[in-house]
Amino acid sequence: MLQLKPQNIIPITAARAQLNDIVTAAKGSNYFVISRQGRPAAAVIDWEYLSELQWKIDSEEAQEAVNGLRTGFKKYLRGQGYDPDKITDKEASKILVKMANE
Repeated sequence: MLQLKPQNIIPITAARAQLNDIVTAAKGSNYFVISRQGRPAAAVIDWEYLSELQWKIDSEEAQEAVNGLRTGFKKYLRGQGYDPDKITDKEASKILVKMANE
């Protein structure tokens, strides 16, 4: 959940005059929200911090995909009469190659 300090919400009219100061102060997890007509419109955020956040999101999505593939493969193996907890990596690889060629 975003934890934004009230002083870090800046109306666009004020942001125009303070942009250099805002960019300088946007370091690490200290970011600013620019509002337009009282509603959030944009954010000024440290580039490295944003990159770290994106990396974490990408990593979590990749892990979710891997977990989904594992679950699906185990279900497939059970449907084919295999016990996924007893199959060797070599046997699993052969099955995956066979599936890819079907």
